[in-house]
Amino acid sequence: MGNLFLAKSDFNHVTIYQHTVEMLKLFEELKSAFPDILTQKEWEVLRLAIIHHDIGKINATFQNKIYVRLKENISLPDTFDGVFEIPHGYLSTCMIDYERIQKEYGFLPEEILLLAMSIYYHHYRKVNYDDNQLKKTLEENVRPYISEFKREFRIGLISDEPDFEHANTKVNLEYLVKNKNLYNTYVKIKGLLNRIDYSASAGITEIEKSPFDSYNESVDQKVLKKYTANGNSLADVQWYLYKNRDKNIILIASTGIGKTEGALLWIGPQKGFYTLPLRVTINAIYKRIKGSSEKNSLNYSPVAILHSDSFNEYLKENDSYESSIYMESEARLFTAPLTITTVDQLFRFVFRYHGYEMIPATLMYSKVVIDEIQMYSPTIIACILYGLREISRLGGKFLIMTATMPKIFIKILEEKLNMKVSEAFELPQPFLRESNRSDKSKHFVKLHEHELDTEQIEKDSLNHKILVIVNTVTKAQEIYQRLNVENKWLLHSLFTREHRSVLENKILNFSKDENAKGVWVTTQIVEASLDIDFDILHTEMCTVDSLFQRMGRILRGRDRFLSEHTPNIHIYTENVSGLGHVINKEIYEFSLKALRKFLGPSGQQILTEEDKQNIIQNVYDPDLNPQILESKYYREILDYIGYLQSIQNRPYQLEKYETKFRDIISDLIIPKSIYIELDNTGILQQMEEQFQRADSIKKRQILDEILKHTIQVSHFYDRELLSNINNVLLKEAGKRAFADAGIKICDCPYDFNEKEEKGLGLLRKISREEKNKMQTMNSIL
Repeated sequence: MGNLFLAKSDFNHVTIYQHTVEMLKLFEELKSAFPDILTQKEWEVLRLAIIHHDIGKINATFQNKIYVRLKENISLPDTFDGVFEIPHGYLSTCMIDYERIQKEYGFLPEEILLLAMSIYYHHYRKVNYDDNQLKKTLEENVRPYISEFKREFRIGLISDEPDFEHANTKVNLEYLVKNKNLYNTYVKIKGLLNRIDYSASAGITEIEKSPFDSYNESVDQKVLKKYTANGNSLADVQWYLYKNRDKNIILIASTGIGKTEGALLWIGPQKGFYTLPLRVTINAIYKRIKGSSEKNSLNYSPVAILHSDSFNEYLKENDSYESSIYMESEARLFTAPLTITTVDQLFRFVFRYHGYEMIPATLMYSKVVIDEIQMYSPTIIACILYGLREISRLGGKFLIMTATMPKIFIKILEEKLNMKVSEAFELPQPFLRESNRSDKSKHFVKLHEHELDTEQIEKDSLNHKILVIVNTVTKAQEIYQRLNVENKWLLHSLFTREHRSVLENKILNFSKDENAKGVWVTTQIVEASLDIDFDILHTEMCTVDSLFQRMGRILRGRDRFLSEHTPNIHIYTENVSGLGHVINKEIYEFSLKALRKFLGPSGQQILTEEDKQNIIQNVYDPDLNPQILESKYYREILDYIGYLQSIQNRPYQLEKYETKFRDIISDLIIPKSIYIELDNTGILQQMEEQFQRADSIKKRQILDEILKHTIQVSHFYDRELLSNINNVLLKEAGKRAFADAGIKICDCPYDFNEKEEKGLGLLRKISREEKNKMQTMNSIL
C-alpha cells in the first residue's frame, strides 16, 4: 500500500483532502457571516492558504509517524530514517505553483508574500535545517508522491517540481514587520487560517454561531425584553450604552446600577467578549446570562465561558464528558457570539508569541468589555491598555467600565498610546446612583485607628448579615478562628476546587436569604461583580478603588438604604495585612490620606456616590495628587508598555507558555492529607490503572476527578506559602495522572468539614517544629 496522505493520527483516517474540504466549509461560513472583515483579495489569499497549508504532509517522514500511531502496517522509504523531519508548513511553502497563482489570481508580490508566510508559519516548529536538508526532503521524501497526490487533491495549484528556494525568496519576516499595514494584513490572514484549521481539527462544524437563540433573540433583545416589560424603562447608563454601541467607551458608573446589562446592550447582536478579574464572578455572570431560574436571569443560550476551570462548569450543565470537551473546544476557538472570560485568555496576544495571531484576528471584528480594570496589577493593566489600542487599530471595539476609574489610565492612553478622548474613545460623565446623606444613603463610613474589632463583629452578626473582608488568606483564617459565634463561614482562594464551589454557592444563597444572620470572613475574591448583598462591612484598609468595591457588596439592592444613622462600613487601619505585596503600599498611603482628609476629625461620615468619586480623584488624578506620577505603580505600567512596544518589531521571540501574566503563574497542588486519604482508600491506584489504558476522554475524566481536590496557588499572591517551594512545602506527585496534570503534593495542613460545609482551607503558617518534621519526612521520601 502506498502513501495514504493522512492529515493526522485520527482513527477515522482523515486525509489531507478531507481536512482541507472541512476547512473550506468553515471558510465559506465565516465569509458569509462577516464578509467585510477582509477585502476580496485577502479572502482569496486566505482561501489559497487553506488549500495549500497542509500539502507538505505528504512527506514520507510525517506519514510514517502517523502510520505508527495508527498501527498501520505501512512504511514509506525515508531518506532520514525517521530521525529528522522538516515541519510540513515549510515544505508546503516550497510546493506551491506561484506562477500559476499570479496568472490566475493577479496577485501582486505582496500578496504572494502573505500567502507563503501564512503557510510557512502556520504551525511553527523550532527546527534547525539547512538548504541541503530541505532540498533532499523535497526531492526524496516529497516529490515521489506529488503526481499521485495531485490526482486526489484536485483543488490545489501544486508544482511538479518543488523548489527549496521558495523558503528563502517567498519568506521574509523582517520585511513584513517593517511594513505595518502589510503586517496587519498578515496577522488577519494567518490568524483566521489558524482558527479555521484548529476548528476543523476539533470537529467543530460552526465556526461562528448565530447570535440569535432558539427564540430568535440576541442578547441585547433579551435585556430589552426583560428590563422594559410592564412599563419599566432602562437605567440611564443602560440607555447610554445602547445608543452608543458603535463607539469605544470608558464608563464610570456606581456599583449595582445595571452596568452588566448595559454592557450586553452595547455588545448587541455582534460578537462579544466580556472579561472579569475573578473566576467566581465569571461563573456567576455566565449563569446569570444563560440561566432561566433566577430573577435576573436572561435565558440566553449561545453564551460560552472560558477560563482555566471552564471545563468543570460545562460538566455541571450536562454530565457528559464528550459534550463538555466539545463545548470547551468551541469556547477556546471563539465560536460563541458571546464569551465570558478572563483577560489572560485574550490579552496575551500583545507578546506576539508563536501562534498569537488567532486572537487579534478574531477581536478585529469583536467587541471587548473590560469590567473593573483597576483590580489588575500594573503589568496586566499595561497589557490591557496596549492590547485595546491594537484591537482598536484592527477594527474592534472596546468598553472599559468600572466604578473606580483611575485618571492616570486615561493619561497613559492619551500620552503614551496616542488615543485621545473624543477621538479614540468616549468618556462620558460618571453615571452615579442617586444618593444623599439622608433618605438615599447606603454607606455610613467609620475609620477605626486600630485592628479589626472581633467583639463588634460578633455582636453585629447576631442580627445582621456581616461581611468581613481582609487582604490576605492568613489574616482571614486568623479572624475566622478568633470569632466566637456559631454562624460563621470562611471563603478565600485556598480551598480545593470542590470545596470552594460549595462555599461560593453557600455565600450566594446566604445573601439571598432574607432571614439569614451571621458572618462571612473573606478576601478580595468577593470584591468585583459578585452579586451578594450584606448589611454591614468590617474591612481592613486597602487601596481606595478596592475599598469602594468592597462597599458595593453592602446594601446593594436598588431599594435598600440605611435605616439607622449608625455606621455600617467599618474600616480598620492598624496591622493591615498584605501591604507591599497584595496591596500596593504607595496607593494605600495615598488612599488612607485622602480618606482621612475627607472624613475629618470625627473619622466618620456618610459617603455619597459623588464623595467616592472625589476621593478616587484625590488618589489617582495627577492634578490633585502629583505624587502619583512618581509612584512605582505608575512607573511600572509605563515601563511595561515600553517593553511591549519594544518587542512589536520582533515577533515570535517567545513561545506561548512563556507569556503567562505574572499574577496568573501558579502551582497546582493537592493537600497531602487529601492525597493520603485517596491513596489509603485505593482510589489513586484504581485511577492509575484506568489511566494507563484509557482513551483521551476517559483520561480527561480521571484527571478532572483528581482536579476537584486541587488548589491553584498563585506565585504572585501566595509568596508566603511558596517561600520554601523546593524542598519543604511542595513535593512532586508520583502518580502518572498527577504528573500529567502537573499536580504537586503540598505538605501544609488542610481543614474542611464536608458535613458542616465550612473550614479553614489550606493553612499557610506552619510552626518551626512542623517545618522540621516536614523536612525530615521529605528526606525519607
